[in-house]
Amino acid sequence: MDRYSRSVVVQINKLFGSKSSVHKDIAKLITQFSHSALLEPGDYLEDYNHNFFIVENILSPHTLLGFFCKARYFYLPDGVLYYPDMMTKSKTFKKRIMKPFSYAPRIHHFTRIFRRKDKDEPLQFDIQAYFRYT
Repeated sequence: MDRYSRSVVVQINKLFGSKSSVHKDIAKLITQFSHSALLEPGDYLEDYNHNFFIVENILSPHTLLGFFCKARYFYLPDGVLYYPDMMTKSKTFKKRIMKPFSYAPRIHHFTRIFRRKDKDEPLQFDIQAYFRYT
């Protein structure tokens, strides 16, 4: 039982004033949904300049292993597609996850902030929209 489950068990025991063995099972169910890391190996986080941090391994709900890489651009008539360029892969870093249990986990690397990007969300930058609003 991890520290999150133990703290939930303590609170349930205080709430009901008893120490039932069922409280451990309830605590495991609660922490399974509320205190599990939302990042998985293969996920990527992106900063504002389209640089990527690729997740290699989740060590705990608060730390992970991964590497940085730049974006490769593919120019189309109506916009630009970009994706991680594995040829510019850096060494592996151990990073702390900020807000690990929210839907927007992120990591900090000096002054850059890498935010989670959905795998299903297209990596496309609309050129016309950019020039229309600048």
